[in-house]
Amino acid sequence: MERYIKRVFSSINRAMSMSIGMIRWKFILMIPLLVVFMVFTGCPTPDGSNGEPGEPGLIWHIDAVDTDAWTYTSIALDDSGYPYISYGAAGQGGVKFVRWTGSAWDGMDASAGPDTVDTEGGSDTSIALDDNGYPHISYYAGGVSGGLKYTHWTGSAWDGLDASVGPDMVDHTDNFVGYDNSIALDTSGYPHISYYDSWNSALKYARWTGSNWDGLDASTGPDFLDVSGAVGKYTSIALDDNGYPHISYSYFDATNYDLKYVRWTGSAWDGLTSSNPDTVDTSGNVGIYTSIALDDNGYPHISYF
Repeated sequence: MERYIKRVFSSINRAMSMSIGMIRWKFILMIPLLVVFMVFTGCPTPDGSNGEPGEPGLIWHIDAVDTDAWTYTSIALDDSGYPYISYGAAGQGGVKFVRWTGSAWDGMDASAGPDTVDTEGGSDTSIALDDNGYPHISYYAGGVSGGLKYTHWTGSAWDGLDASVGPDMVDHTDNFVGYDNSIALDTSGYPHISYYDSWNSALKYARWTGSNWDGLDASTGPDFLDVSGAVGKYTSIALDDNGYPHISYSYFDATNYDLKYVRWTGSAWDGLTSSNPDTVDTSGNVGIYTSIALDDNGYPHISYF
C-alpha cells in the first residue's frame, strides 16, 4: 500500500491522516484551502474478487469536500464506514466539521454543508466518535482566548461538557497551550486529551471526570506528564481496557529529537521499562508526527517519522 500512496502524493508533501474501514481503504489529505477526501474502493475485478492494491478494478475516488479549509484535519469512521472529518477554516477562521451522510457531504446541524463548530482558532483538531456516532473534537484556539478547547455534538447542538454554553476551554493557563492535541473516548464516552504546552515546553493531559476537567494524579487540573526539557510535541493517545491513557510524543531541544512514551499505571505516569517516561528511539532526528495504537495485550505500537 505504501508505494501506491507515494506515487499519488510524492509531490504534495503535506500532513495526512488515515483511517481504515471494514471494506474500503479511506484516506484524507489536507491541502491549504481545500479538503480532499479519497476512498480506495474495493471495486470487483473481472473475476469478481475485490483484489489487492495494484490489481485491475481498484480505483481512487476523490471528493473536494470544502474549499474554505486549512490544515490540521482529523478523521473517524462511523459504524457504516462513513467518514467524519474535523479541520480548520481558511486563515485559522475557526473549526469546521463535515461528514458523509450516504448521499452528500454535510454537517450535523440543520444547515446545509459543513458545520462551523467554533469561530475562534482552527488548528490542531482531533476527532473521535462515541457509541451514538456523535463526534467529539479537541482543538487549539489561538488569539486572546487561546488554549485547548473541546466540543461535541449533543444530538441537537455543538456544546461542551461543563455548565457554560458553547465549547469548553479545557486548559487556558496561557495562550500557547493545546497544540498537537489528540483525543480518545473511554467506555463512558468521556474524552481524554493529550497535548503540548508550548509556554512551559511540556506534555500535558486532561480528561472529563463527569463533572470537571482534571488529570489523573493528585493535583488539581490537567497533569504535567513530562517537563524534562522542551518536550511534548506531536502527541497521540490511546486508552487500554482499564481506560488508562497511553501517549506517544516527541522530545525536542537544540540537540535532541527523540521518540518518547508514557502511560498511566493506575497510580503514576510511567513508561514500560522504568518509573519515568520511556525514550523509545534516539537514532537521529526521530519522533515527529507520532500515532499510537494498542494491541489486545495492551502493548503500544507507534508509528512516527
